[in-house]
Amino acid sequence: MNPRRLLIVLLVAAMVAVVVAVDLSGDATTSPSASDSQSTLSRLAPTAAPADAGASTWYCAAGTATGTPDGLAEQTVVITNLTDTARSATVTAYTETGDTASVEVDLAANTRTPVRVADLVTAVWAGVLVEANGGGVAVDHYPAGPTGATAGPCASSVSGVWFLPAAATVLGVRHLVVLFNPFPDLAVVDVAVETTDGRRTPPEFSGIVVPAKSVRMVDVAALVTVRDHVVVTVTTRSGLVVAEQIEASGPDSDLPGSLVTTLGAPSAQPSWHFPLPAPVDPDDSTQTTNQQYVVFNPTAEIAEVDVQLLVDDPATNGFIEPFEITVRPGQFAVVDLVDEPRVPAGVGFAAYVETRNGVPVVAARVIRNSDPTGSGASISIGTPVLATGWVVPLGGMRNGDGARVGISNLGLRDAEVTVSVVSGGSRQVLAEADGLTVAAGTRVELNFADIADPGSASLLIESTQPVAVERGLVFSGRRGFALATAIAIGGTLSRPQSAVPDTSTSPTVVLDGLTTTTTAPPGTAEPEPTPPPPTTGITG
Repeated sequence: MNPRRLLIVLLVAAMVAVVVAVDLSGDATTSPSASDSQSTLSRLAPTAAPADAGASTWYCAAGTATGTPDGLAEQTVVITNLTDTARSATVTAYTETGDTASVEVDLAANTRTPVRVADLVTAVWAGVLVEANGGGVAVDHYPAGPTGATAGPCASSVSGVWFLPAAATVLGVRHLVVLFNPFPDLAVVDVAVETTDGRRTPPEFSGIVVPAKSVRMVDVAALVTVRDHVVVTVTTRSGLVVAEQIEASGPDSDLPGSLVTTLGAPSAQPSWHFPLPAPVDPDDSTQTTNQQYVVFNPTAEIAEVDVQLLVDDPATNGFIEPFEITVRPGQFAVVDLVDEPRVPAGVGFAAYVETRNGVPVVAARVIRNSDPTGSGASISIGTPVLATGWVVPLGGMRNGDGARVGISNLGLRDAEVTVSVVSGGSRQVLAEADGLTVAAGTRVELNFADIADPGSASLLIESTQPVAVERGLVFSGRRGFALATAIAIGGTLSRPQSAVPDTSTSPTVVLDGLTTTTTAPPGTAEPEPTPPPPTTGITG
C-alpha cells in the first residue's frame, strides 16, 4: 500500500482586485451594507451557526430516495460536527406525497456522519430537514445517479425568493427545480424562466401549491425547451421555501454526461467570488473544457458588470483585462472562455464578478468537461460574502477521488491560514498548511492527492483575514466532478473590502508527505491596531 500522502500545490497568484462594498437596502434584489449583522450576512449563503448557538437548522431540497441504482439523484445527507462536544440531530425526510419519516442521529465530536435518505423513506422525491441541538454543525448533501454524482451545501435558511441563474434545456437534458416546504402551512409559488428571447411564464408555473411538509418538482425542460441557457426565478406569494435545481444530462444529449445540483441564491448582490477554475488535466490534450460565467440582473436598473479573472503569476502569464458587460433589467449575459485569447491555456485563476454601478446581480459559473476517459459538469453560484472560518465537507469522497480547495484573499492584508482535517473524533492540523500565507490580492490552490479515510473527513479552514473558499471534488470511475462554495462559519462573515495591488511573483511550491498535529488551530486575531475578527468558535 502506498504511504499516506498529501500533495499540496500552492499556486500563489499575484493579482489585482478591487472589491467595493455597496450600501443598498430593500428587497431580495438589493444588498445590505458592510455594517450588517452576522445574522443578516448568514442569510446570504450557507452558513454553519457558531459553536455556542443553541440550535442549527439545515434544508436539503433536491434528491430522490428510491433506494435503487436507477434513481435520478439518490441523496445522502452529510452532517459535520466541528466542535469538541457531542451533538445530536433530528433528520426528517419529506416526500412529494406528504409522507414523512425521522431518525435521531448522534453526532460525535469532530466527526462527519452520513444519512442515506432512502433508509428513511421510499419516494421519487424527498427533501430533508436537519435540526441539531447546537451550533458548529454543517450539512452538505451528495446526490448520485446513473448520469453521475455531485455534492454541494444544503441551505441554512429559507427565503421568499430564489435565483437559479444557469442551466440548459437542450435535447437529452432534464432540468428540474425542486421546491421544499418543511413548514406546517402551504406555500404558493410562481416560477419564471428567462431565455435569450424573453421571459417564459407558462400557466403551469403560476400559483404552484407546495403543500405543508412536502416537496414539489417543477419540470422546466418539459415546457421551456431547446435552450442553451435559462435562468429561473422562484417567488412565493405566500409561505417560504427552499429552491434547488437538478440538471441531468444523459447519453442521448450532446452535452457531457453529468448530474448537477445547484442551490439557489436568496438575493442579488454586488459581487460574487469563485476561487477555483475548471478542473484541467495538463497532460491530457484530448480534454475539452467549456467554462462560462452567467450574470443575471433581476432588478429594474441596468447593471454594468466586470467579470475579472485573477490569473496565476501575471508576471509570466500576463494581466487579463476585465470582461465588461452590460446586463439589462430582467436579462442575463454570458462570458464564454472557450477559445478566449485573453485566457492563457493551462493556467489557473480565481474569478470575481462585480457591478461597477452598484446594481446587484446573481452570478454563476458553468463548467462542462468531456474527454475519452470521463466527463462531467458543474453549475455553481459564487459566494457573495467573505469569512475567516470555512468548512469544506468532502461528502461522497472515497479512495481514488480527488479534492481541491481554492482560497482567495481580496483584502488589504496578508492572511495566515490554517487547514485542519476533522475526522474520527479529532481535529488534526496539517503541518504543511499550518500558518500558510495567502498574500493580499492572491489566491492559493490546495490539491489533496490523498486524505486518510476520505469517506469520513471534512476540512476546517481558519484565516486571520476574511477570504473566499471554494472546493472542487473529482469523483473517479466516470462519476464526474463538483465545484461549490465552502460553508462559512457564523460569526466570522464580512463584506469584501478593497484589495491590495500586488505584481510580485512567487514560485510554485510542492509539498509531499502528510504530517499532522493534534493541537487546536490558532486563533484568528488580526495584527494590532485593527480589532480582531470573531473566531470560528469550533472548540465549543
